[in-house]
Amino acid sequence: MEFRKVTELINERKDWPYIKELNRAENIFNAPPPTKSTQIFNTVSMLVKSLPDTFYPLFLQSDDANPKLIALLAVMQSDALFFCFTYEVYREKLLLRVFELADSDLRIFFSEKK
Repeated sequence: MEFRKVTELINERKDWPYIKELNRAENIFNAPPPTKSTQIFNTVSMLVKSLPDTFYPLFLQSDDANPKLIALLAVMQSDALFFCFTYEVYREKLLLRVFELADSDLRIFFSEKK
């Protein structure tokens, strides 16, 4: 929901300082404490900025599933550890046609990354 709100504003040609001020003044994410709204803005703006501008209209025009995939791509783009996990562990599971992640998958991944 927050990702969509920011993407809509960017698609309307609003700039980042304007969106930040709008969030500060109007709490556009409806977060109870104002500090939480600022945290949400910082996180979501980082994710939205990680995608090329061409993704914004695609995100807004897509059905229910595709925006979730685009948001997932943004997380993978901005978080190297999550990207590594997806590429190394989840990809391998898909190639082996194993459609479940086990706790041991996480433990092995993180112990290897240490």
